[in-house]
Amino acid sequence: PQHYSLGWRVVREAERIGRTDSTTVMHHGGASPGGSAFLLVVPDGGVAVAVLTNLSMRSAHARPLRGLTYAIVGLFESELSRANGGSP
Repeated sequence: PQHYSLGWRVVREAERIGRTDSTTVMHHGGASPGGSAFLLVVPDGGVAVAVLTNLSMRSAHARPLRGLTYAIVGLFESELSRANGGSP
């Protein structure tokens, strides 16, 4: 009844992945009974991370899912930056 389809949030949140430039970040998250997911993509960095859990988003344990995903992307993003001779 909701007629919901895949949607993306496109934001400039470079600081959340440890960068100082204006990196574009795209993400989408969701939940269903008994599970939660969050997908974060940094197109310019060639990085994408998906985190899945068997916890409902209403669970206190699943609430940090978005922050955890950003932290993981930040690890890869800084490695890519160093490999390309740039600074994070």
